[in-house]
Amino acid sequence: MNLSAYAVLRMDAVQHNLAQVRSYAPFAKIMAVVKSNAYGHGLPRIAKALSDVDAFAVARLEEGIKLRNEGVKTRIVVLGGFVEAEEL
Repeated sequence: MNLSAYAVLRMDAVQHNLAQVRSYAPFAKIMAVVKSNAYGHGLPRIAKALSDVDAFAVARLEEGIKLRNEGVKTRIVVLGGFVEAEEL
């Protein structure tokens, strides 16, 4: 018997939730926090579903690079900062 838990995320529900947030705060800027592989739900997949946000927040530089490599042009904020000079 497998007792591991899993989550099923529908991308139409993710987009609906973003639309709801926009309807409650129509003039607000929205930054989607997608760190840690979008909390385990797949960074590129979630970023594409939330492509209408004003910015993405990631934990590490590698996640920001992954978004860029996936073609994301939206602003990206690296929450963890930089560890080594070459990362700049």
